[in-house]
Amino acid sequence: MSEMNKMMLEDTKDLLDNIEITDIATQCKLLKDKEDEIAELEEKLKAKKAEADVISSEVIPELLKEQGLNEIKLADGSSVTIKTEYRATIPRDDFKRESALQWLRDQGLGDIVKNNVSVSFGRGEDDKAKQCWTLRLRMVLNHSRNLMWLGIL
Repeated sequence: MSEMNKMMLEDTKDLLDNIEITDIATQCKLLKDKEDEIAELEEKLKAKKAEADVISSEVIPELLKEQGLNEIKLADGSSVTIKTEYRATIPRDDFKRESALQWLRDQGLGDIVKNNVSVSFGRGEDDKAKQCWTLRLRMVLNHSRNLMWLGIL
């Protein structure tokens, strides 16, 4: 192969490499644009849900209340009824969260407080995980036996 052909072949390789990189860069840019578009749509959806919530939980009930109504039937056959609904969220801040949960318990509402317990084990700690599970099963079994002994189960 002549020297000229070798140089042309190398130039072609470099060109192909650059084309592949350009294609990858283009697709990466396209992906980023799509992710940005999705994030924008999710924010718009969140705002629309908040608007709908205000209409359903504040505006319509207030309008019905002004008219002395608890329910209205619409032309399409559907109906809207006012009902009382309570909602609450517990703060994420650990101190505020624990204070809110303690307030619920103090008010005699501890039954509505859920407690989740989880344990994570690292790689190679299968034996520890099995021991923990066995211990938990024994505790449940003993608890069940005690309840049966008391005549509860």
